[in-house]
Amino acid sequence: MKKSTILFLAILFTSPLFAQWEWQMPKPTGAALFDVGAFGPDAVVAVGLKGTIIKTTDGGSSFTQIESGTTALLTSLYCIDDKTGWIGSDSGLVLRTENAGASWMKVREPKGWEKSALFALDQNRAWLSTGYGKLLKTTDGGQNWENIETGIGKSFRIMRFFDAETGFALINESTPDQESFKDTVIVKTQDGGLHWDTLDLTFHKNVNFIETYSDNHLWTGISGYLFRSDDRGETWDTIQIQSGLQPFDVAFLSSDSFWILAGEPGDLMYSYAIFRTSDGGISLNKQYETVYSMWSSSCKQSLHNLSYTSGICWAVGHPGMILSSEKDDTTWQEHFESGNGMLKDIYFLDKDNGYAVGNMYTFLTTQDGGKNWEVAEDLPGEYGFRVYFLSKNLGFVSIADDGLYRTTDKGSTWEKVLEKDDFFTSIVFTGTEEGWVLHSHGEIYHTNDSGETWQLLSTLPAGTWWDAYFLNPKTGFACGSNGILKSTDGGITWTKVFDTGIFINDIDFIDEQTGWASGDEGLVCKTTDGGETWNILDTLNNTSLYNISFMNQRRGYLVSDGYGVFRSDDGGENWTYEPVFGLPMSYTSPGFWNALTTNGNNVWISYMCQILHKTDQTVGIIPQEEISENEFNLYPNPALQQLFIESKNKISEITILSLNGQTLLNNKHLNSSSFSLNVDFLNPGLYLLKAKSEKGVAVSRFV
Repeated sequence: MKKSTILFLAILFTSPLFAQWEWQMPKPTGAALFDVGAFGPDAVVAVGLKGTIIKTTDGGSSFTQIESGTTALLTSLYCIDDKTGWIGSDSGLVLRTENAGASWMKVREPKGWEKSALFALDQNRAWLSTGYGKLLKTTDGGQNWENIETGIGKSFRIMRFFDAETGFALINESTPDQESFKDTVIVKTQDGGLHWDTLDLTFHKNVNFIETYSDNHLWTGISGYLFRSDDRGETWDTIQIQSGLQPFDVAFLSSDSFWILAGEPGDLMYSYAIFRTSDGGISLNKQYETVYSMWSSSCKQSLHNLSYTSGICWAVGHPGMILSSEKDDTTWQEHFESGNGMLKDIYFLDKDNGYAVGNMYTFLTTQDGGKNWEVAEDLPGEYGFRVYFLSKNLGFVSIADDGLYRTTDKGSTWEKVLEKDDFFTSIVFTGTEEGWVLHSHGEIYHTNDSGETWQLLSTLPAGTWWDAYFLNPKTGFACGSNGILKSTDGGITWTKVFDTGIFINDIDFIDEQTGWASGDEGLVCKTTDGGETWNILDTLNNTSLYNISFMNQRRGYLVSDGYGVFRSDDGGENWTYEPVFGLPMSYTSPGFWNALTTNGNNVWISYMCQILHKTDQTVGIIPQEEISENEFNLYPNPALQQLFIESKNKISEITILSLNGQTLLNNKHLNSSSFSLNVDFLNPGLYLLKAKSEKGVAVSRFV
C-alpha cells in the first residue's frame, strides 16, 4: 500500500493537554446519553459521552451535572434500589454509588483499552466482560473482581442475568478484524458465568439488545422481528413486526405490555421511534418519533435507551435528549431544550448577551453568558445566516434568499431593511451608527443611521464574497473567491492586497496592525502591517477553514467544516487539533462546525444545533513541550491491523488517544525512528497519535 506522508503540526502544550469545554445548548446537556435509570419516582440519572452524569430530583423539571471523575464513554446504568447503583463504560471502568447517584466512586479501573460490557444484579454482584472471552465477576460490590476463564474467546457484547446463576450474553462470532460482518449468537450460563452454552438461535444481522423480565421471560430482536422466550431461552416464539424496523431496546410493564425503541431507515434519513404494545408485540402503536437526517436542516436527534421504573418510562439519546411517559399515558414529555435547526452563526454583544441563528427559523438568545439560552421568537425567514446586535434591543439578521432584517425589540418583531436573493454574508459596525453589510455577489451596502436605511456603496469584482471587517470608519477588508481586498475610504474603492487563488472565508484583527485570515485548502495567513501584506502561516490538511478568531496576540481558534476546532498558542504559526467532547468529524456532509466567536476570555462554537463554550484563561502562555515542523510517514491510513511510523528523529514515546482525550495505548522507551503498532484492538473511527522525540512532541490523526 502506498505510504501517505503526514505533516505533524507543532504543538505548544499547556496543562491539561486538552482544553475544557462545556455544553451550553441543548440543556441540560449536549452530550449523547446512552442509558437512564431511577432511584425513585423523582430521582432519575442519565449517563453518556465524555463521562457525563446528570441527575434530577424533581422528576425531570431540572437537572444537575454530577462529577464522574472520568472522560470515558459511560454506556450502562443499573439502579439497584433507592441508594445503590452501578455505571459501566466502553473501556472497562466501573463506577458505583451508595447515595442515589449524588456521588460516584471508581470500583474498577481500566487495564489499558478494554472493550467492555457490564451487568449488575444487586448491591454486591456484577459481571464485567473486558475483551475476547475475558469475564470478571464481583460478589462484594466491586472491591474484588474474580477472573473467570470462559474459554469462548469472543466478546460478550451485552449480558443479562435472571439471578446469581442463570444469565445470557450476546456474542459476535466474527473475527476481530471482521466485526463489521455480524454473526450473532446467544449464549447461556447456569453457574454464574463459569460455563456457557450456545443457544440454537443464530442471527446473520446486528442484534442490539437482549432483555429479561420477571423470572422467565427473555426478549431479543433483529430487523423486522422480535424473539420471545417464556422459559429462559429453551424455546422461542417469533413475532414479525414492520419490515425494516430495527428494535434497539424494550422496557416492560408486563410480559405482554411494553415499550419498544426502534429505528427505521428512509430516504436520506433515519427515524427513531418509541412504540407501545399491549399484545406482546403483535401490534405496535407509535407514540414518539424523531428523525436523524444527514441532509435535512433539522437537529440530528437519535434515541439510545429505554428504562421503566416507578410508574414512568424514560428514554435518552443524542444530543442530550431526555423523555418520559407515565405508564397510562400515550404522550411523551421532553425534558430538554434545543433549537429546531442547525446553527449557522453566533454573536456576543458582550460577555453576557449573545445571539444565535440557524435553519428552521431558529433564533436563540442568552443574557447570562450562555448559562441559559432561550428559544426566542421565530426568525422572519426559514434560514438565518448571520446575526449582529448593536445593543440588547437593536440587532440585525440576514435571511438566505430573502434579505436583511432589523429589530428594535430584542427580536420580538423584525422589519426588512434590504431585500436580496442569496446571502448577506457579513454584518459589521464600527460604532452605534455606521455599518456595512456584504452580499455574496459583492455588493456592499452602508448605513450611517444605525441600520434604519441602507445605500449601495460599491460592488466588488465578480466572484463570491464571504466576509468583511472594518477596523475603523475608513479602513476595511473584504474576502472571498478573489482573495483579500482593502479599502481606505470607507468601502467606496477597493484594492487587492492578497490572492493565491484560494477562497478566503474569514478575517479577524486583534488590533489595527495585526490580523489573520482563513480559507479553503487549510489556508491560514497573517498581517502585521494593517493588511498591506499577508504571509501564509500554515496549511491544515486541505480542509476548508470557516471561522478564525484571536483572543490575544498568541491564542487563537478556528473551525473547519470537516475536522472541528483547531487552536494556536503562537499567533497562528502552528495549529493543533483540539478535540471537543468527542464530537465527530464530518466527512460526508461538511459544514456542521458552523460558527466560532470570542469575547474577552470566552470562546463559543456551534456544532449542528449545539453551542459549546470555554472560558480560556490564557495569560502569558509558556510552552512546556515544543517541536518545530517535522515530517513523519504514517501508513497505511486508514489502518486495519498495523500502523507503521517513520521519522527523521528517534521517537521515545508513542501515545494513542481517543478524540475525548482518553489514553488508549502508551509505549515508552522506544528509541527508534521506524516501528509498527498493532491497532486492531481499536474500534473503527478516528484517533490521535502523539509522538515524543528528542525534538519535542507532535500529534496527528489516523483512521
